[in-house]
Amino acid sequence: MKKLALVALLATLAGCATGPNAGLTEARLTASHMDTSLYHRQDRIIPTTFAKLQMALFKQERVCGSAPVFKMEPRQTNYATLTDMPEPSPTYENAVVAKLTQVRETYLAPERVKAEIYSYYDDAATRDRVERLFDAVEYPGVCPGQPRVKPADSDGKAK
Repeated sequence: MKKLALVALLATLAGCATGPNAGLTEARLTASHMDTSLYHRQDRIIPTTFAKLQMALFKQERVCGSAPVFKMEPRQTNYATLTDMPEPSPTYENAVVAKLTQVRETYLAPERVKAEIYSYYDDAATRDRVERLFDAVEYPGVCPGQPRVKPADSDGKAK
Protein backbone atom coordinates (compact mmCIF):
# COMPACT_ATOMS: atom_id res chain seq x y z
CA MET A 1 0.00 0.00 0.00
CA LYS A 2 2.88 2.39 0.82
CA LYS A 3 4.50 1.66 -2.54
CA LEU A 4 1.27 2.47 -4.36
CA ALA A 5 0.93 5.76 -2.46
CA LEU A 6 4.58 6.62 -3.20
CA VAL A 7 4.11 5.93 -6.94
CA ALA A 8 0.96 8.10 -6.97
CA LEU A 9 2.80 10.90 -5.17
CA LEU A 10 5.73 10.78 -7.61
CA ALA A 11 3.37 10.81 -10.59
CA THR A 12 1.59 13.86 -9.18
CA LEU A 13 4.87 15.69 -8.55
CA ALA A 14 6.11 14.86 -12.05
CA GLY A 15 2.90 16.31 -13.49
CA CYS A 16 3.39 19.54 -11.52
CA ALA A 17 6.97 19.89 -12.69
CA THR A 18 6.00 20.10 -16.35
CA GLY A 19 5.15 23.50 -17.76
CA PRO A 20 4.00 24.70 -21.17
CA ASN A 21 7.51 24.30 -22.63
CA ALA A 22 8.42 21.10 -20.79
CA GLY A 23 10.01 18.56 -23.07
CA LEU A 24 10.35 21.19 -25.81
CA THR A 25 13.62 20.59 -27.54
CA GLU A 26 15.34 22.90 -29.96
CA ALA A 27 14.44 20.50 -32.76
CA ARG A 28 10.71 21.19 -32.21
CA LEU A 29 10.88 24.96 -31.62
CA THR A 30 8.45 26.70 -33.99
CA ALA A 31 7.42 30.30 -34.67
CA SER A 32 4.39 29.95 -32.41
CA HIS A 33 6.64 28.96 -29.47
CA MET A 34 8.75 32.10 -29.92
CA ASP A 35 5.91 34.53 -29.13
CA THR A 36 6.19 34.16 -25.34
CA SER A 37 7.75 36.23 -22.58
CA LEU A 38 10.36 33.50 -22.12
CA TYR A 39 11.94 34.33 -25.49
CA HIS A 40 11.14 38.08 -25.60
CA ARG A 41 14.38 40.06 -25.81
CA GLN A 42 13.54 43.70 -26.50
CA ASP A 43 11.15 46.21 -28.07
CA ARG A 44 12.11 48.82 -30.61
CA ILE A 45 10.44 51.59 -32.58
CA ILE A 46 11.45 52.00 -36.22
CA PRO A 47 10.54 55.37 -37.80
CA THR A 48 9.23 53.94 -41.08
CA THR A 49 6.27 52.21 -42.74
CA PHE A 50 5.89 48.65 -43.97
CA ALA A 51 6.30 49.80 -47.58
CA LYS A 52 9.58 51.60 -46.88
CA LEU A 53 10.75 48.70 -44.73
CA GLN A 54 10.15 46.27 -47.60
CA MET A 55 11.98 48.53 -50.06
CA ALA A 56 14.95 48.63 -47.68
CA LEU A 57 14.97 44.83 -47.47
CA PHE A 58 14.84 44.49 -51.27
CA LYS A 59 17.85 46.81 -51.54
CA GLN A 60 19.68 44.91 -48.81
CA GLU A 61 19.14 41.60 -50.60
CA ARG A 62 20.18 43.05 -53.97
CA VAL A 63 23.41 44.60 -52.62
CA CYS A 64 24.45 42.08 -49.94
CA GLY A 65 22.93 38.85 -51.24
CA SER A 66 20.65 38.23 -48.27
CA ALA A 67 18.16 39.99 -46.04
CA PRO A 68 15.68 39.11 -43.29
CA VAL A 69 12.35 37.73 -44.53
CA PHE A 70 9.33 40.04 -44.28
CA LYS A 71 5.94 38.33 -44.12
CA MET A 72 2.56 40.03 -43.68
CA GLU A 73 0.05 38.38 -41.38
CA PRO A 74 -2.90 36.98 -43.36
CA ARG A 75 -5.79 39.46 -43.62
CA GLN A 76 -3.98 41.93 -41.31
CA THR A 77 -2.58 45.06 -42.94
CA ASN A 78 -0.86 46.38 -39.81
CA TYR A 79 0.87 43.19 -38.61
CA ALA A 80 3.89 41.39 -40.03
CA THR A 81 6.88 39.27 -39.05
CA LEU A 82 10.53 39.87 -39.84
CA THR A 83 12.62 36.70 -39.52
CA ASP A 84 16.36 36.23 -39.73
CA MET A 85 17.47 32.61 -40.07
CA PRO A 86 21.23 32.10 -40.45
CA GLU A 87 20.53 29.09 -42.66
CA PRO A 88 17.31 27.37 -43.78
CA SER A 89 16.03 25.20 -40.96
CA PRO A 90 12.74 23.61 -39.88
CA THR A 91 13.37 24.79 -36.31
CA TYR A 92 13.49 28.32 -34.94
CA GLU A 93 16.31 27.59 -32.49
CA ASN A 94 18.72 29.97 -34.25
CA ALA A 95 16.12 32.42 -35.58
CA VAL A 96 15.66 36.03 -34.60
CA VAL A 97 11.98 36.95 -34.98
CA ALA A 98 10.57 40.47 -34.88
CA LYS A 99 6.80 40.78 -34.55
CA LEU A 100 5.94 44.06 -36.28
CA THR A 101 2.99 46.37 -35.75
CA GLN A 102 2.55 49.37 -38.05
CA VAL A 103 1.31 52.38 -36.08
CA ARG A 104 -0.49 55.11 -38.00
CA GLU A 105 0.49 58.76 -37.85
CA THR A 106 -1.00 60.80 -35.02
CA TYR A 107 -0.90 64.45 -34.13
CA LEU A 108 2.06 63.80 -31.82
CA ALA A 109 4.02 61.18 -33.75
CA PRO A 110 4.73 60.17 -37.36
CA GLU A 111 4.04 56.73 -38.81
CA ARG A 112 6.25 54.11 -37.22
CA VAL A 113 6.67 50.38 -36.74
CA LYS A 114 6.80 48.78 -33.31
CA ALA A 115 9.01 45.68 -33.20
CA GLU A 116 8.97 43.01 -30.49
CA ILE A 117 12.09 40.87 -30.79
CA TYR A 118 12.16 37.18 -29.87
CA SER A 119 14.98 34.63 -29.93
CA TYR A 120 15.71 31.29 -28.30
CA TYR A 121 19.22 32.30 -27.30
CA ASP A 122 20.14 35.49 -25.45
CA ASP A 123 23.88 35.75 -25.90
CA ALA A 124 26.24 38.29 -27.45
CA ALA A 125 26.11 36.64 -30.88
CA THR A 126 22.30 36.75 -30.91
CA ARG A 127 22.24 40.39 -29.80
CA ASP A 128 24.66 41.15 -32.66
CA ARG A 129 22.27 39.44 -35.09
CA VAL A 130 19.40 41.57 -33.76
CA GLU A 131 21.46 44.68 -34.50
CA ARG A 132 22.23 43.41 -38.02
CA LEU A 133 18.51 42.72 -38.56
CA PHE A 134 17.74 46.37 -37.83
CA ASP A 135 20.79 47.59 -39.76
CA ALA A 136 19.26 45.96 -42.85
CA VAL A 137 16.19 48.16 -42.37
CA GLU A 138 17.81 51.39 -41.18
CA TYR A 139 20.95 51.23 -43.36
CA PRO A 140 19.85 49.38 -46.52
CA GLY A 141 22.70 48.39 -48.79
CA VAL A 142 25.26 48.42 -45.97
CA CYS A 143 26.43 44.83 -45.68
CA PRO A 144 27.46 43.26 -42.36
CA GLY A 145 30.97 44.33 -41.40
CA GLN A 146 30.76 47.68 -43.22
CA PRO A 147 30.45 50.98 -41.36
CA ARG A 148 26.90 52.22 -40.85
CA VAL A 149 26.20 55.12 -43.18
CA LYS A 150 22.74 56.43 -43.98
CA PRO A 151 22.09 56.15 -47.73
CA ALA A 152 22.16 59.44 -49.65
CA ASP A 153 19.06 60.85 -51.29
CA SER A 154 18.91 62.11 -54.88
CA ASP A 155 20.60 65.41 -53.85
CA GLY A 156 23.58 63.53 -52.41
CA LYS A 157 22.66 64.42 -48.83
CA ALA A 158 22.38 61.77 -46.14
CA LYS A 159 18.80 61.07 -45.14
